[in-house]
Amino acid sequence: MKRNPDLERAILIAMEANDGTRTPDLSQVDADETEIHYHITLLNEAGLIVAVDVKSLDNQFAMIPIRLTIRGHEYLEDIRDVEIWRRTKAGANAVSNFSLATLKALAKGFTKEKIRQHTGVEIDM
Repeated sequence: MKRNPDLERAILIAMEANDGTRTPDLSQVDADETEIHYHITLLNEAGLIVAVDVKSLDNQFAMIPIRLTIRGHEYLEDIRDVEIWRRTKAGANAVSNFSLATLKALAKGFTKEKIRQHTGVEIDM
């Protein structure tokens, strides 16, 4: 299965909206269950979320997302803004590199640029 950065972002946003007293509601995430579980696995492996690996009744893998990690919160802050996310994806697409490190670096760069435009302050992130 191919990685889908838009799906990863949607899962992170849905998980952030959770109040912490129940399993995050991913029903609004537009993907099939297998694809969602696969991307939850990837986000867990990347250290962006904490998830539990369980087996379903038909012995298929399933991941239950629990919460965002601090790294997940920080990454989501980098990619939350719709315009920054659009520019980040366009930049990654231009070089055919959608690695997590590339997406994060591009998003940080666009965020720094936006901060400089709005405040005149150059920051080092």
